[in-house]
Order: sequence, then structure tokens, then C-alpha cells
Amino acid sequence: MSNEFIDETSTANKPEVDSIWLTPGSVKPIFLAVSILLALVGLFAFRPLMIAALVAAAWISIAWISESREESDELPLS
Repeated sequence: MSNEFIDETSTANKPEVDSIWLTPGSVKPIFLAVSILLALVGLFAFRPLMIAALVAAAWISIAWISESREESDELPLS
């Protein structure tokens, strides 16, 4: 056995990353979670609440996905 240490901090085998894409902060996940919670409460308590919450959850999901697609279309191709 040799007493050589392996340098794990070497960048020889690691790909270079120019930048990392992070989406900006959004309140849509919170609104989606609340609307799903209200849909579950409405399932047992008040059916119109469930319907309204499901419609809201669908609308929020579509808005969130379309916003994310617009942001990803602006990314440069590498």
C-alpha cells in the first residue's frame, strides 16, 4: 500500500459549470398547497368549497407551469 493521498478537490474530472439556473421566489406553491387543503376540507364539509378550491388549484398549476416554461425559454443553450 502506498501512502499517497487522493486529491478530491481536483477539477480535472469535473465538468465546468458556467451558471446555475434558479427560479425566482414565488408564492404560487403556497397558494397551491392551501387550495389543495381547502379542497380536502370541502370534500368532507362543504362541496362548493371543494369545487372552488379544485378550480383554483388547476388555475394556479397552469399559471405556475407556464411561468416556468417562459423562464426556461430565456435560458441560453449550451
